[in-house]
Amino acid sequence: MKLIQRIALKQTQTLKQILSPKMIQSLKTMQLSIPDLLSHIETESKDNPFLEVTPSNAPYYLPSKSTQHAGDDNPDFLDYASQFDHCGNIIDFVNAQIDLEHLTEKDQSIAFDITEHLDQRGYLPQFDTLRKQLAEKHTVQERKINDILHIIQSMEPDGIGARSLKECLILQVEHYQFDTDDLQDLLTQLIKNHLDTLAEKKYKKIADTMDIEEEDVIAMHTFIRENLTPNPGAIFSSSPANTNAHIIPSFKVRVSETDQIILENLEEQTGPKINLVHQEEALNSPTLDDETRQFLKERLQKAKDLIDAYQTRLQNLNSLIKTIITRQDPFVRKGLIYLEPLLQKEIAAALNLSHSTISRIVSSKFIDTAYGIFPLKQLCPRSISGKTAHRLKLIIQEIADQFPNYSDDQIRHYLNKIGITIARRTVTKYRLASNTQASYYRKSPI
Repeated sequence: MKLIQRIALKQTQTLKQILSPKMIQSLKTMQLSIPDLLSHIETESKDNPFLEVTPSNAPYYLPSKSTQHAGDDNPDFLDYASQFDHCGNIIDFVNAQIDLEHLTEKDQSIAFDITEHLDQRGYLPQFDTLRKQLAEKHTVQERKINDILHIIQSMEPDGIGARSLKECLILQVEHYQFDTDDLQDLLTQLIKNHLDTLAEKKYKKIADTMDIEEEDVIAMHTFIRENLTPNPGAIFSSSPANTNAHIIPSFKVRVSETDQIILENLEEQTGPKINLVHQEEALNSPTLDDETRQFLKERLQKAKDLIDAYQTRLQNLNSLIKTIITRQDPFVRKGLIYLEPLLQKEIAAALNLSHSTISRIVSSKFIDTAYGIFPLKQLCPRSISGKTAHRLKLIIQEIADQFPNYSDDQIRHYLNKIGITIARRTVTKYRLASNTQASYYRKSPI
């Protein structure tokens, strides 16, 4: 009994620590995309007399309670050219990410067929029927369709490809990668089993069922309400201008004429300035009653939390992008083929931050390069025997061209000899992804 009590106490302490109002503010500020961050700051400034937001005259213009829109001579972020410029809707946006996944031709075709059925929210409401249809069309098992769906569900925006509201919210919880599995499990359990009751704010009933404190249920509800969305496709509309306004890079990197890498944190350079104002005169007024004074103190603390969270975001972004660009120097200079494998946990270790923090920083951020604007996640590719999927595909293609008689198994042996340990089926996967024929069709005439 004592052991159970200690575990329950630790769980409550963990929830209070991670889901405190200040921590919720920090989590939200860290993960938001540029447009959502600016909207969040604007909303907070309108409701808080202690916040003064000064918009910049650069691409990330933020309308505020004290200023009008900037003039036409300001830079326009829509001038950025990238492979995402044509993304007039959520389907195009997800398909642009699929193009970067290096799937086989067949898997990519399946992925495109799935995304064609996304509704305006980004959901797949009739997926069971669709799965059967696509399995028959592509002559594959239904589990293959599930596998491709899971790839789509790992893309931006978080929650894309969900088959229900519950799955949409749970996908977003999974992408948060909390420092404690207990919190993720509790949030998942809350959404999966008590969503309707939560909407009715029957916190005591949920707390009794989940065997946690009522205030913890309230804290989790606050987190869900302020950090998750039931509509991942909401940022997209029928207006291309409105859509592209959400594809805004946080960073820009170029190589100068003197062969120096020039890295810019666009958020820091052109983002709004946030300051505290009217503190002493508001709180020291002799006419204030106790209730009003307490209300103002809470508003002041909320303003301080927002400023701290915003500054922490900028500092972490600086550290993160410097680490990534240092590692991806060959990519910056030569292009996509030279991307190096880089796991987020490696970045976390280098910066002495948690994996979950790195995941939140990377989420919904873009970088403007000489080769287009990429989701920052694309600069953190997985490793396959020390190579990125793109590099491995090209190596296999080169070996197949050099040795047309080599079967996939012989290519595997060749790769093993040069230090790339790989399975034959993986060779086949990337050979097909490079549109290279099997050895039977490549063989040199005798």
